[in-house]
Amino acid sequence: MSDGEGIARLVAASRSSHEPSGLAHLPAGSVLEGAAVAAAGGGAVTAIRVEGPNVYVRARSEALVADAGVPGAEILADEDSTALWRAVRELSVLPADAECALWRFSVAPTDGPELGARLRSAGARALAYDWGGAQLWASLPEAGATSDPHALAGAAGGHAMRVRTAPASGTDGHGDGDTPFGTLGPGVQRLNLNLKLAFDPARVLNPGRMYPDI
Repeated sequence: MSDGEGIARLVAASRSSHEPSGLAHLPAGSVLEGAAVAAAGGGAVTAIRVEGPNVYVRARSEALVADAGVPGAEILADEDSTALWRAVRELSVLPADAECALWRFSVAPTDGPELGARLRSAGARALAYDWGGAQLWASLPEAGATSDPHALAGAAGGHAMRVRTAPASGTDGHGDGDTPFGTLGPGVQRLNLNLKLAFDPARVLNPGRMYPDI
């Protein structure tokens, strides 16, 4: 299942009466364990979580499978479901790569697949969609990047934040003197600086941690 198809099904589930509590799409190549591996069959996994009393969960799960109309769709056992959603939460679904930084993108769910395609063109080595496609995690090489992640997010009407630098960079996880949150316009920059000075006039609390000169 492509990213676009997977996200479309998640959006449809989010608008249904089945009250899903988790919506994730894991493209082919994601690190999976247990029953999720068999369910994926080497391809992508589109996962919908339902929580509540057992009878309620079973009925809602069966209804979601029927609504999806996807051959091979299945309901995971409790322990397998727990393991899958733990992996999504902890991002262990992304293959470890010492040369890649971890980025988080926030966009409208329907814009997620297009942004994912642009990130792949920019060299992303792994992607994972959460929040029904509204949150996209990407492993992007720090060396040889062909596009600015902040610009890609802005073009999609969203926002980007680098959560962690590449382990091979040898930094503390955030980098030195750079902008994990992107750049601010002059007016917004001044507002942020004034707010910072109001709470921290001596500028001793993590100077430059989020933005240069703040």
